[in-house]
Amino acid sequence: MLFIKSARHVQCRASIILTMNQKAYDSMSSSYISVLKSLNVQILLIHKIYLNFYRDFVRQFALYDFLLIHYSLYDRFLEADSFDTFFQGDPFLHIPSDGLGFSLEEFFLDNGINKEWILDSLDYFHSDPAFKKKIYSTHIICSGILYGSCKCYIKFINTFLIPLLEENDPFLYDGKDQAYFNYLFVTNSLQKLPFKLYYSQYDGYFSSISMTLMSNGLSIFIDEKYSKIGNLTFQSSSIKPLVIHQYNRCKQLIKMIKSSCG
Repeated sequence: MLFIKSARHVQCRASIILTMNQKAYDSMSSSYISVLKSLNVQILLIHKIYLNFYRDFVRQFALYDFLLIHYSLYDRFLEADSFDTFFQGDPFLHIPSDGLGFSLEEFFLDNGINKEWILDSLDYFHSDPAFKKKIYSTHIICSGILYGSCKCYIKFINTFLIPLLEENDPFLYDGKDQAYFNYLFVTNSLQKLPFKLYYSQYDGYFSSISMTLMSNGLSIFIDEKYSKIGNLTFQSSSIKPLVIHQYNRCKQLIKMIKSSCG
């Protein structure tokens, strides 16, 4: 609910669409559904055919299908994890209309979390040791935030996901979207798309902070002069992030949220 209420608090008037399966919908109380409706939130039930796919790819196909049907109603979008994201400003003030934007974490680190999805998943596409070495010196694309032009998003899905779907590629069942996005990034496949690409690091407008926490500890990055939710900035940048993703991994941020929200 922080995702939704913070978006409305910063006067973001964009349509909010929550994707979920039938089981999740049935678990919500009628009062909770009423609150969602009062905040002008639409619920998009995931088509049964996509439930066979790994959950990370379900959201891409769900949004893709939705945009194909409602193409004339929307020009830009923000796809984000609702359970660990909040807003400090209207993201659409900086969402481009001529390309796609990705949120970047810090460099890959040789730890268990990265090995789980990078080594296992990317071995499917590329086993060259030189490629793996390159991975560890490259910024991570975080699949928890994706933004930009709806037209460009459709082109992105048509180029990289629909062929896997048509070939019934097993990676759609066993792989992870973040691994695939990073494979496309490191191999320069994304750069071949016929539109602009935008990248926001953790201290940009679209902030994913997980790897920063693991490598350095977020406390040294938060500017204490602006340490209240809604005005949070980082020492390395004067930019106030409009979207902060993965806040639930930082005790300092959770404490700040509780202090701000009561």
